[in-house]
Amino acid sequence: SLDGVIVTWEASPSEDVAAYRVYRTFEGETQVIAEVPAGEDLRYHDKAVAPGSRYSYAISAVDSSLNESEVIPTEEVKVERRAIPVTFTVTVPDYTKEGEGDVVIAGDFGTDTLPFWDPAGIVMTQLDDQHWTVTLEIPEGAKLQYKYARGTWDAVEKGAECEEIANRTLTVEVPEGQSELLVDGDVIAKWRDLDKCG
Repeated sequence: SLDGVIVTWEASPSEDVAAYRVYRTFEGETQVIAEVPAGEDLRYHDKAVAPGSRYSYAISAVDSSLNESEVIPTEEVKVERRAIPVTFTVTVPDYTKEGEGDVVIAGDFGTDTLPFWDPAGIVMTQLDDQHWTVTLEIPEGAKLQYKYARGTWDAVEKGAECEEIANRTLTVEVPEGQSELLVDGDVIAKWRDLDKCG
């Protein structure tokens, strides 16, 4: 997870274990990152990891005379950002239904699996005459830029005076105690085609 890697291990059968040594290998370099006293919770939370990187860990037992056992490797771990369900609900002008095309969200969503700035790429679901919604799985921490359109950039959202508007932005961070993010304050003032904006 984005919070790090939790390494756990079995207790040594030896009577004389004073501590366990935790090793981390990253890009071919191995170092001791912790000593955990025996008898405590046999786990170590490694927070000094980066998403997208691969790490492997190893554990050894150390006795009261500081003799170290064989070092036992663990499986390699790839640290991934967790995906967060982000639900976008947008309010559109009430005359939107007179135009062609479904409402679409287009942008850079920080993931390889979603279309990149495609005005026909991610079709939303119509709730009623003025509301459309879609839920996307987006990596935690991603910084998004997006706009709403209707299948083509000729039918992109515009500002109240028909002006070009800046890309909408969002950082995917989930409030404490919640598992999803709701974005329901987006309101489209005008459409380029239906409002005959230049």
